[in-house]
Amino acid sequence: VDSFDGVNFNEGIASIGGAHTVSYYGTSNDGTVYVTNKPGRQAKIEIMPLRDVIESFNKNQGTKYTMDDVRYYKKDN
Repeated sequence: VDSFDGVNFNEGIASIGGAHTVSYYGTSNDGTVYVTNKPGRQAKIEIMPLRDVIESFNKNQGTKYTMDDVRYYKKDN
């Protein structure tokens, strides 16, 4: 799919550059996409904006991914 539009909670994932995967949590009234993120093996799951996950991943991994590098997937019913 092209985005999480029309995707329900826990029925979508996004791959950031093929290097990191997050699960769709929801979209706020202002259009911000929230995801669940687990930034490491010992880390706790976080709920945060997708853009913030990308920024944090880039900082920690030395990558330069953008929203254009995100691929969205929806669970088949």
